Amino acid sequence: MDILDLSDLQHRCNTNYLFKRLFAKGAIAQSNYRFFIVSNYIYLLGFFIHLSFIPLFIYLGSTEMAVYNLFSISVFFSSFCVNRKGKHNLAMLLVATEICIHASLAIYFLGWQTGFFVYVMVLVPLVYFNPMWTYTRKIILSLIYAVLYLGLKYFSNVNTPVYFLPPDQINTLYYLNSFCIFLILAYLSYFYSRAAQQAEKALKESYAKIKVLAQTDALTKLSNRRDTFEKIESEIVRSKRSGKPFSVVLTDIDNFKHFNDEYGHDCGDFVLIAVANTIKNTLRENDHVGRWGGEEFLIILPETNLEEACLVAEKIRKSLSEKHYTFNNIDCHITMTFGIGIYEGKTDIGKCIGEADKALYKGKQQGKNCVIALSA
Repeated sequence: MDILDLSDLQHRCNTNYLFKRLFAKGAIAQSNYRFFIVSNYIYLLGFFIHLSFIPLFIYLGSTEMAVYNLFSISVFFSSFCVNRKGKHNLAMLLVATEICIHASLAIYFLGWQTGFFVYVMVLVPLVYFNPMWTYTRKIILSLIYAVLYLGLKYFSNVNTPVYFLPPDQINTLYYLNSFCIFLILAYLSYFYSRAAQQAEKALKESYAKIKVLAQTDALTKLSNRRDTFEKIESEIVRSKRSGKPFSVVLTDIDNFKHFNDEYGHDCGDFVLIAVANTIKNTLRENDHVGRWGGEEFLIILPETNLEEACLVAEKIRKSLSEKHYTFNNIDCHITMTFGIGIYEGKTDIGKCIGEADKALYKGKQQGKNCVIALSA
């Protein structure tokens, strides 16, 4: 037999505990979060609007509407709590049903001219903002609300309201309802605008990220071959405009296969990243380096002749060969061979890269770890 824990019972009966359980927010899907926020505030606004209607209806002598508004505020309060639990569709249906009944009763008791019909119209934008409903359901619900709206108008034309109100009270109610509906529509419009701006911003950020991924080598974080070639094309345009040459340096890690075969591909990746960082940190501000393929890198040196390009390449070569790289307690001595070509606007860029490749090949034949420029 289970023994009743009095301390636990007291805890559960505690007002704060009940309050927290009642207003606790459940798991809200990211795709539904915007709808959750806007609907939550609409339910709160509806709660206070209907609460203010109770003394108003009592003053007007419509006891039935005052009593119904007690039910209305309980519906809006329940919808607020249910919505926070993640049951957005149930909350929406409860509120939509209440608004339709409330508008119908208000027109029946007080007449069309009091303006309670306007609340039916606000359901249409709220329905279309719901991301969980299909467009077919949204269209059907919109048609239902339109039929209800027209039906209420027809009913008011052929029937007189239960309570006769003087013109000043009718006008006051109409202005009050118009103000409330404009308040709700202004909030919805503001939120739709914010949501559209946020969606556009998120789309631009996603596009920027995709663009970076499409242009970047995943391992070294340098430009990939396609982006590097685009940079070369941009440099060609600038070179023709300024009349100044630029140099292309093709460089290759010496004995790279040794790192992979002897110590594994993780070591090979470490060497590639180390080389990429060293080259990037050694280059001048306007220079550009990209991974050309495998263990090859291509460097673009704007407004740089062969002699100056040789000095830049030598600086990189020296920096690499003098540095001590360690991978898992393994000493990695990294050297590179550099081949240089120059673009002066007279030949095709393919020939310039070809010259750099021939110079690189000659450097490999001459013992590696050197800088070669065939045209120098």
